[in-house]
Amino acid sequence: TLFRSGPASAATVELHYDARAFSAAVDTIAITDGNPVDENAPQGSRTGRMYGNWGPPSERSASIGGLKMADVKYLTDRVKSLDVATPLYQAGGQPVANGKNVITNPKIYATDENFAVLNRTELNEGRNISSDDQKNRANVCVIGEEVAGKLFPGQSPVGQYVSLKGIALQVIGVEKKRDFLGDNNAREVIMPLSTAQDKWVGGDNLMMIMCRPKAGVAVPDAMEEAWEALMLKSGNKR
Repeated sequence: TLFRSGPASAATVELHYDARAFSAAVDTIAITDGNPVDENAPQGSRTGRMYGNWGPPSERSASIGGLKMADVKYLTDRVKSLDVATPLYQAGGQPVANGKNVITNPKIYATDENFAVLNRTELNEGRNISSDDQKNRANVCVIGEEVAGKLFPGQSPVGQYVSLKGIALQVIGVEKKRDFLGDNNAREVIMPLSTAQDKWVGGDNLMMIMCRPKAGVAVPDAMEEAWEALMLKSGNKR
């Protein structure tokens, strides 16, 4: 499905498996895994698909296998119209806690320093994930307003810790609540992808690769080039 919102200078375009746009209103292409998150699925069991707004259904989608970290470098190396590509992994079914305070249904994401840039993330306090956090596999996280309010009522969470099953993370920032398409970021817990992959969930599977075209490049043109590159990599022909 092809999504566009706002004027051409602030368009959001996503290649996505359903009608929920994830990105903020920026020039962003999001290439996603082809299936909704199955919290009981074993690591690496899902098949990725790209969906575009071209031709008949048989040509609009094609299996590309599960998205991997190698696909991020492949896109940035091969698709010259892209400025930034950032990986995103989602961990489902994990409660987050601070002592006896627990949220059972957070949205837990693992990504890198470019995620905040592409989503134009604003903070109430603290900072976003940095390249050093990603490089050093730091046990840190940025949390949403609802997570902050429920786990740390009446106090600042920055510098304190939250725990997930198998890992503890120090809070370094609190996101300002942002509503988009009937959803919001209030229950997010965002950690460095390197930390999640090397210390927690393992593997190199991704839910999404978010990309931004270079200045002066039209979003549809960059989207087409990214589509063609991944179809070539997977051996699918349009």
